[in-house]
Amino acid sequence: MTRLLAEMRDHYGRILERAEEQLSALETGDEGRLEEILDQKARGIADVREVETRLQQAVAGCSEADLERAASHTEPLRKEVEALLEKIIDRENRSEQRLRETQAEIGEKVQELRQGKKLLKGYETTRRIKPRISRNI
Repeated sequence: MTRLLAEMRDHYGRILERAEEQLSALETGDEGRLEEILDQKARGIADVREVETRLQQAVAGCSEADLERAASHTEPLRKEVEALLEKIIDRENRSEQRLRETQAEIGEKVQELRQGKKLLKGYETTRRIKPRISRNI
C-alpha cells in the first residue's frame, strides 16, 4: 500500500505542476500550450484512477488488523497526498476564475462590436428605389 500511495503522490505532484502551467498559460493566452497541458493532465488523472483501482483492490484483500497497521504506517504519505490535492483544487479554482474573467472580457468585446454595427447601419446610404413601370429609367 505504501508503494501505491507513493505512486499516487507522484502522479498528483505532476498534476499539480500541470495545473500551475495551466494557470500560467491562461494568463498569457497561449491556447496551444493550454491544450497540450490539458491533455497531459487528463493522462495524469487516468494514471491516478488506475492507481486508485489497484489501491482499492489491495485494501479489499486486507484484514482489519492489516488496515490499522497500514493506516498508521502510511499516515505521512496520506497527508502529503491530501496537501497536494488541496493545492490542485486551489489552482483549479484560480484557473476557473481566470476563465470566467476572460469570458466576461470577450462578452464585453462582442457587445461593443454589436453596438458598433448598429451605429454603422445609421450611416448606410439608402438604395435607389427602382420604378416598377420601366426598368430603363
